[in-house]
Amino acid sequence: MGRLQTSTKGGEIMGKLEDIKNRVNKATEGPWAWESFGEKINAYHVGVAYDKNDKQVEGHVQTERYDPESDIFIEDLLWRNSFGENEGSSVNFADADFISYSRNDIPFLLDVLTEKDREIKQLEKEKEWLIEEVMYGSFQKKEHICEQMQQAIKDG
Repeated sequence: MGRLQTSTKGGEIMGKLEDIKNRVNKATEGPWAWESFGEKINAYHVGVAYDKNDKQVEGHVQTERYDPESDIFIEDLLWRNSFGENEGSSVNFADADFISYSRNDIPFLLDVLTEKDREIKQLEKEKEWLIEEVMYGSFQKKEHICEQMQQAIKDG
């Protein structure tokens, strides 16, 4: 049935999920926001952003630094200026690690969720079939199904 947990692939997946979990736990707690600055330069900074009520905000923002009307402040984790220099006011290299892996981690997690969803749907179909067989099948079928279920439990 192509279940993720039944093979070496399952172990590889669990290892990768553990790696992702470790990166999440080491990174600065979010949510995070980012802001571009300069009209003709490719500069930005990423960080934990707060509004005037000390509520964290996320996504693309304009802060008071570049918009006097804004009530948002970003506590920089990382910024990049047009010369390619990267700096951080509260550098946590785990944040850079988290960001750099996220482009591959997120598609991987979406694939795992998609596969798990397929597995759930298949198991639901099997459950319905099993209920039908137990409820309306012959005694021999019931006995055979019970043996199959016991074997499946033993096999894990």
